[in-house]
Amino acid sequence: MSRFNHYPIKPSNQYLLSSYYILCGAHEAASSFLDTFETIRTTRGAKGAPTDVEQNQIRAMLIFSSSGLDSMVKQLVKDSLGLIIEKNEGAQKMFESYIEKRLKKTDELDLKFLSKLFATQQPQIILIQDLVNSICSASLQSKEQLLKVAASFDIPTHEISTDLKNLKKYFMQGIKLLTKWMLILHNLIEVGDQDRNK
Repeated sequence: MSRFNHYPIKPSNQYLLSSYYILCGAHEAASSFLDTFETIRTTRGAKGAPTDVEQNQIRAMLIFSSSGLDSMVKQLVKDSLGLIIEKNEGAQKMFESYIEKRLKKTDELDLKFLSKLFATQQPQIILIQDLVNSICSASLQSKEQLLKVAASFDIPTHEISTDLKNLKKYFMQGIKLLTKWMLILHNLIEVGDQDRNK
C-alpha cells in the first residue's frame, strides 16, 4: 500500500486499467524507498542531516516516481487517445491541427508519408498511431510536454495546474536531482568495472 496521498481508485473503464496499474506500481515503489529511508534512520538513531546512503533512498524514490508518472501518461495516450479523438470535438480539432503540421514538416508536403496514407484503407488509424508515437517517443519531463499531451485530449491547462510558474519550477528541481543521481550511478558503475578488471 502507498505511504502517499492520492492513491488511485481502480477505474471501471478498461481503457484506463493499464495506466492504473502503472501508477499503483509507482506509488508502491516510492513507498518502499521511503520505508527503507526511515528504517535506516531509526536503526542508527539519526537526528541530523541524512547520510549519502539515506539520500540515495530519497533520490531513488524520486526517480521511480518520475519514471512511473511518465509511463502512466504514455500508457493513457496509447490506450485512450484514439477513442477520445473519436468522441471529443476539441480533441478532434487538435488532431486535425497535428495532421496539418505532420503533412507539411517543411515548406513542402511530406510526400512519402502522404503516399503511405493513400495506400491504406484506414488512414485515420495510421494518423492516430503517428500522433501517439510522436507523443510517446519523448520523455515527458517538462511542463510544456505534459501540457501538450493534455491539449491532445482537450484537457484545459487550468485543470492540470492553477500555478504554472511553480509547476515549471518543480519540474526543473526534479530534473536537476535526476541528473545528479544518474551521474552518481554512472560513476559507481565505472568504479565497479575498474575493480572487476584489476
